[in-house]
Amino acid sequence: MTYRSYMVVIFLLFSSVASQAQTCAVPNTLTNGTTADAAQVMANFTALANCFNTNLNPLPPSGFRNRLINGNFSINQRVYLTNTALSAGTYGFDRWKAGASGATITFVAGLPDTTVTIAPGGSIQEIIEGADIEGGSYTLSWTGSAFCKIGTGAYGASPLTATAAAGTNLPIECNAGTLALVQLEPGTTATAFNRRPVAIELELAQRYFNRFSQNTLAIQTYCNGFSFPTEVFFPIPTMRVAPTITGTLTTTGSITAPTFSRITPSSFTIATTGTATGSCSIINTTTPISLSAEL
Repeated sequence: MTYRSYMVVIFLLFSSVASQAQTCAVPNTLTNGTTADAAQVMANFTALANCFNTNLNPLPPSGFRNRLINGNFSINQRVYLTNTALSAGTYGFDRWKAGASGATITFVAGLPDTTVTIAPGGSIQEIIEGADIEGGSYTLSWTGSAFCKIGTGAYGASPLTATAAAGTNLPIECNAGTLALVQLEPGTTATAFNRRPVAIELELAQRYFNRFSQNTLAIQTYCNGFSFPTEVFFPIPTMRVAPTITGTLTTTGSITAPTFSRITPSSFTIATTGTATGSCSIINTTTPISLSAEL
C-alpha cells in the first residue's frame, strides 16, 4: 500500500466525524511517495481504531451525544424564579434539583442558553437515568466557575472524566459559582456543547416532569346522579413511570370532590359522581396540575 492510498483510507475513515475535532496519534510516520511497511500501516490503523472507539464511538444521532437533559438551562416548566431558595431535593430548572444542602440560584433567562449562578454553600444535581448509560468512560464539561463531579467522585474544574456502570443511574452535581452548557458524553475527550432544538429538549424533559397550566384542564358535563370517570392523556406519549400528581381541581354544580385514579405513564382518570341533575364542571382554576416522574 502506498502512502497516498493510505491517506485516502484515513480520510474516508474520519471525514464523517471531522466536526468532532478529535486528535489521534499514530506510532509510525510514513513518507509520501514511498512504499509503506505493512506492519507499520497496521499499527497506525490499530491506533486510529482505538482512538476512534474511545473518543468518537458510539456517536448517537446528531444532538444526542449529551446524556444530560437541559444542560443549557433553557427549560423551566416549574417557572422557577431567580434567587428563590430550594430545599434539598427540590427541583428548579427542569431535571436539576437542589443538593443535600439546598440551593439558591440566580439567573437572567437568555436565548438560546442561560447561565446560572449557584450561591455559596449550595449545589444542584441532575440524575441521569440508567437507561441512557451504556457504560464505560464519560467526560463531563461545562463553562463557568462552579466545580462539578460525576457520581461519587471529587469536585473539580471542567473537564472531568470517570467511568460509569451500564444501566445505573448517574448523578451529576455542581456547587457554588457560575454554570452553563453542562455536558456529559461518552469517551475521554470533551467536545463542543451538543445543542438540541428546544422542542426536542422540552420533550426529553417531559418524560420526567409535565404540567397542565392553570385553567387548561377542564371538563364540562351534565350531572345525572351517576359517576363519570374521564381519562386524560399526557401531552407526550409516555412518562418514565406513572407520575405523582399534585394540584387542585375546582368544581361547579352538584358533584363529589374529584380524585385522580388509574394513573399510568401515559394517562390518568379524574373520577367524580354527580349528586343531582344539572350542569357541572371540573377545572384547575387555582393551581397547575403537575405530573412528576423524576428520579
